Amino acid sequence: HYGGLYSLAIRQGAFAIVGCFLAWNVALMPISRIRTLTPIFMAGCVVALGAVLVIGSSVNGQRNWIDFGGPFRLQPSEFAKLGVILWGARVLANKYHLIEQTLELTVPLIPMYGLVLALILAEGDLGTAMVMTPIMAAPLWLVGAPKKWFKWGGIVGLLAIAGFTLAHPYRMQRFASFLRPNQDLGGINFQVHQGLWALGTGGWSGLGPGASRQKWGSLPEAHTDFIYAVLGEEMGLIGTILVLVLF
Repeated sequence: HYGGLYSLAIRQGAFAIVGCFLAWNVALMPISRIRTLTPIFMAGCVVALGAVLVIGSSVNGQRNWIDFGGPFRLQPSEFAKLGVILWGARVLANKYHLIEQTLELTVPLIPMYGLVLALILAEGDLGTAMVMTPIMAAPLWLVGAPKKWFKWGGIVGLLAIAGFTLAHPYRMQRFASFLRPNQDLGGINFQVHQGLWALGTGGWSGLGPGASRQKWGSLPEAHTDFIYAVLGEEMGLIGTILVLVLF
């Protein structure tokens, strides 16, 4: 299905090598250099998020990828998570002596946050938008923004989530499946049921590395979203607890 027995391992290995190389270089980079590059990086994230709406490809019903051919795809919203952290920190650090003033605290931070969220929601990716919101709120919390902002922001956010959920039947199905996980096991709850089955059959010590049976067609997205279930089947409860300890 993926082109070869080791195709996924090779791809992940390549990503790991590139990631280690970039991490090493960023770790050695002076803070001043990071400050200089941050606005460029943030601008690139915004442009990439906009490009998804024009040339993006759809995966599992969500158009949030840019496809470069073969196994190489880029999800700009993942880079945007880092972008808003760096850019928000830079803006607030530069304005630290002015953050008692509401206008200085909110502009240009809030408009940029709003633009990023709007682009992500335009892609149909409500999940990433929900993850992005607390990431954006964290810098404001750390510099002492008024607590009422977070209270009213939370209320507005919950209402927005409810509205986006009601507007799309598949999101309503997911919410219903969350409330009734033991129903429709061949339909909306199929993936969750197969994941639980994998975890359960792993027992204490698991079936052994590579011995998972659920990953061979029964469990969708076995190498991404549900890799933890595969780990539980192969390494058992001990292995899954070890992963949590490592985190």
